This record gives sequence, structure tokens and C-alpha cells, in this order.
Amino acid sequence: MNILLTNDDGVKSVYTLKLAERLSINNKVTIVVPKYNSSGTSHSVSFYKKIYVKKVSFEKTLKKLIADNKNDDIGISSDYNQNYDNIELYAVTGTPADCVKVAHHIMTEKHFDLVISGVNDDLNIGTDIYYSGTVGAAMQARILGYPSVAVSIEKGYKYFEGILAGITDVIFKLYNTKILTAWNINIPPLPPDKIEGIRFTKVGADRYRDYYVSAGEKDRYILSGDILKNQNIDPDSDVELIDKGFITITPLTPERSDYSIIDKMKTENLDL
Repeated sequence: MNILLTNDDGVKSVYTLKLAERLSINNKVTIVVPKYNSSGTSHSVSFYKKIYVKKVSFEKTLKKLIADNKNDDIGISSDYNQNYDNIELYAVTGTPADCVKVAHHIMTEKHFDLVISGVNDDLNIGTDIYYSGTVGAAMQARILGYPSVAVSIEKGYKYFEGILAGITDVIFKLYNTKILTAWNINIPPLPPDKIEGIRFTKVGADRYRDYYVSAGEKDRYILSGDILKNQNIDPDSDVELIDKGFITITPLTPERSDYSIIDKMKTENLDL
């Protein structure tokens, strides 16, 4: 299988490179990621701008990332798969959605079977999906006709190496359904043996109270926020089920039409 792997955390994401290492067993993996962190870019693309695409060494990049993170408790081992012939890594001066479009339109000889976005270093549940570059890349892949998967974990997740085989297994099982959608997977902040199970679910409500704080300079501000505990959250939503310890999987669609309103306008003859 030929797999396209991208993210919104940039070329320095150790989570993405370790996932690629795992995926490369019996598969060819092409990693096309932003050169810099592009979190919060949603589905934006770079119109009328030059985009640079540079191939970089996967092995050197991975080893440096692991060395830089060796004192951080992020659940990453220093074990290496010494054979990286099945992996190519490219850095792009664009957004996550740009990365998918670049791979699709320029790397046409690769004939990708599946697009994976992540593993993102923070959850993408509830209304996060509207801001997430991780989800934006998966949606761009879906628009281009690829089955796609976005994968996210709680920020600072400490059990990544232990969950990696399970994540990979779930991704391939979703691919084997042959359902053409963008799957959004989120992992709760628990060790693998404490996770309650997997639930297919819907997108939940907003989980933040947003506000801006001064950046310490005149006319400059930083967006911040607090996580809300909304008592009206749907118990069958990703926001609620993550809190209960479940891995959540939500199928997403680029369809934005509100058919209930269209039907209402028609049936009630509410012509303008």
C-alpha cells in the first residue's frame, strides 16, 4: 500500500515520524508536512504564493528529534528501525491542506491509497475540528477522493509508544471497510490498558471559553481559553466519550448543507 502521511505540527513532529516508522512495515510511506508548525490553519491553502518542496533525510530528522526529546516524558523510545527504504520525507512551505494538494498534483507517480494526518499533539474533538489543520488535511484528502484518517492524542501524552501498534491497527481496519470518508480518531489521556474501548460517535459542542490576553506590547494580544464543562453536552458525542476514557472515531464529510433548513423552506413555502 502507498500511504501519504501529513500533519499540522510540522517536520519536527516526533509522533508523525514514529507513526511513519510503524506504517512502513510492508507499506510505502510518503511524508509531506509543513516546514513549520501550522496548528490552527484549518483548511486554508496558499493561493498565489510560491510553495517550496524539499526532500529531507527521514533517518537524520527522526534521530535528532528523539535526541532532543530524550529528557521529556512523552512516551517515545530510542529504538530504531534501521531500514527506511520505504519512507520519504518532504517539507513544504505551506499549510497541511497544501501538503495534501502538493502530493496529489505533483507526486502523481505514487498513486496513494490512503491519507493519514497526524498524530497531532492535542485532541481535535468538538468544535476543534473547524480550526484544526490536522482535520483540514484529512478533509482535503477526502475532497480529492482519498479515504483519510486524522489522528490526535492529548497534549503531552505519555504512552505513545504503547498505543502506537493499536493506532495503526485501527487505521488499517478503517481503511479495510472501504468507506470513503474522513475518519477523525482521538485518544484519551490514559495508558492503553486503562482505555475503556472504541466508540463511533458524533462531533460534540464547543469545549472552550475564548478570550484574549495582552501580549505585553501595545496593540498585541494572544488568544487563550479555558476548557468548559458544558452540562448540556450530548452523552454520545466525542467530547463526552473522551472524558469517559473511550477512543472516539467520528466520520466527517465536506458536505456543509443544512438539509433540514432547505426542507423547511420548501415545505412551508418560505420563499423570499
